[in-house]
Amino acid sequence: MMLPPTHKTYWAIFDEIKRMEFARNNAWMYVADPFLDKREWLAAEAAKAKAQAEAKKEKPAEAVDEKLKGWHRVPVVDMGTSQRREVEGLVRKYHVWNPVGVSMARDLMSKVVSELVRLDFKRAHVEEACGWVKDKEEALGGGSCRGALFMR
Repeated sequence: MMLPPTHKTYWAIFDEIKRMEFARNNAWMYVADPFLDKREWLAAEAAKAKAQAEAKKEKPAEAVDEKLKGWHRVPVVDMGTSQRREVEGLVRKYHVWNPVGVSMARDLMSKVVSELVRLDFKRAHVEEACGWVKDKEEALGGGSCRGALFMR
């Protein structure tokens, strides 16, 4: 049997078809034993499903992460040190953090600081924010001060 004179072009076409089949997850059509390949694929899928089920069982520690979901969407502003100090100075100078002058009690402050540090705020920032406000909500921004903690 003799190959046609332009047989190399056919191999290029077949190679392209093979690449398209691999992209469509049809690589099983090109293995020597497709039945063995199918069994291995099913075993791998079962192992992956089992691992996902075990990972879901180990998720109770992520109860804190559920509370923090919104923090992943918060925009980040990168600025130089001098610009940041200038903005902080303007906010401290012109914004009234606690117009009534009510301050947080020591025991409440230590409780609020420990709660917010557990939420991954920096201790120094939390302590400074608690010095300016009267309760936890104001430190986070729910009160009239609009978030002393976020301006640190």
